[in-house]
Amino acid sequence: MQVIKLHDEAALLGTLKFETVSLIHSTIIVDAIKKLIEVYDIIDLNIEIEKRFKNIENPFWDAAALNELNKLRRELFLYHRTDFKPLKMFEQYNRSIVSFLNLVKLKNENLMNMLIC
Repeated sequence: MQVIKLHDEAALLGTLKFETVSLIHSTIIVDAIKKLIEVYDIIDLNIEIEKRFKNIENPFWDAAALNELNKLRRELFLYHRTDFKPLKMFEQYNRSIVSFLNLVKLKNENLMNMLIC
């Protein structure tokens, strides 16, 4: 069975990593910056893991790291949304993370179904 990639998760992570740094520069709120640094570390670690295991046809993504990424995204959205200038930049970043998380969740579910069948 051949898998056709519609999205490249590693490329999406690279974009998110760049956007995270941009967001760090768009706020002066220390707590928001701390959360973004945590997000950056999670993304960077997952990029390194993906590079190391790029020869594996269908790797699973680390559910704990993705849950932590989503938790930090929600905290940034709830508590620091208005701390970013321009606000549109943060809103796009939030949508990008949600899209990435949904894509990976769907991919992991599909892989689990393939393994079960």
